[in-house]
Amino acid sequence: MLSLDLSAERNIGDRISSFYKNWFVPPETGRYRFYMSCDQQCRMWIAECPNTISPLTMLLKLNTWTETRAFFSTAYSNDNKKVSEWIHLTKGEPYYMETAYVEYNGGDHMSTGVEFEQTAIVNHHQAMKEIQELKIFTDQTKEQTTVDIKNPDDGSFKLLFKSPKTSKFVQSSTIKCKSTEAEFKKGVKDYYWKELRSDIKITRLDLDSDGNNITIANTTLETIRYTIEVVKLINAQSTSQIIASKVGTKATITAKPAVQLSSPQISGKFNIICVSDVGQESKAINIDAKTHHYWIGHAIQQQCVGLYNRIEALPCDAADGFPYRENGMCVKIRFNGYPKDPGQFRVVTSDTAIIAGKDIKFSQRTILPYGTNLFYSPIPFEMLRTYEEKP
Repeated sequence: MLSLDLSAERNIGDRISSFYKNWFVPPETGRYRFYMSCDQQCRMWIAECPNTISPLTMLLKLNTWTETRAFFSTAYSNDNKKVSEWIHLTKGEPYYMETAYVEYNGGDHMSTGVEFEQTAIVNHHQAMKEIQELKIFTDQTKEQTTVDIKNPDDGSFKLLFKSPKTSKFVQSSTIKCKSTEAEFKKGVKDYYWKELRSDIKITRLDLDSDGNNITIANTTLETIRYTIEVVKLINAQSTSQIIASKVGTKATITAKPAVQLSSPQISGKFNIICVSDVGQESKAINIDAKTHHYWIGHAIQQQCVGLYNRIEALPCDAADGFPYRENGMCVKIRFNGYPKDPGQFRVVTSDTAIIAGKDIKFSQRTILPYGTNLFYSPIPFEMLRTYEEKP
């Protein structure tokens, strides 16, 4: 199949794989590096020398899925790298490339990019665009509930959670007294998802007769303590009462709801101060603290001067952002239609509805600075030859 660029159509189907062959023809002599994103796994190779199809060097290898064209994540590791090392290529010489991706189920995509190192051209429309991060965060305390199993045996039990919303009890599935953390979570997670739309984290501690964590082998196990941590910040207790129903066990089971209460959810509204390349400021105002990143971008485009259709708002990486918007706000701004060096945007509280939470903090930083290197995504037809054997 011939293509006008090196990318795949989105959402073709499930349980598919695609394999692409092409020749990359550099427009100038210099250093290049390649980018790749996909769902769910993909690879990219390039020939070590021009005008030959072997030997091949692997440029990129992604073992987990990414968002479409999510090249600029700061959270990739060596086995899930979206940006290659720099390689030197010669103008006009064709370099053989192979690209492959595999899709199991759900959404699918594969996209590429190439960056060309150069310093001679200023404000080129293909210049590497800046990415900034804006963030509102709090000192987070998560709600914790404990379940103690004293003298655990091979029996099981069920937990009945009293819902604050309905005052009715909701029963868990059967849980073994000596469950692993994963098994315990499987038994109780449905209640927290249905009640709060929140994930939970389970921690297991094995305690001796003095209540100390067992660290020495052959110490007698007296109590297993499971701690249920609600990942989302909540404004009220997740449950007011927990009752244990035994299923073939003589163990003593004690559940203590909310031994640690959650800090409050973030609330209020914020403003974004937009700064142009010459220092001119404008504002996107009164954005709700729990607004989705797409609508934050929409507010910037609508209210800030000269940015309509020139920026893109993206979610932050998992390591930098928040699993729920109730926990904090984090957004990345990519200036994909702004071929200049913008000033640093800032996030501040609104005057009409002040941002509230536990020890609120604001931060802003540049993740990827504007540069004169040229960046193309996807790799365009002008740099490709699609003949399989000879360019």
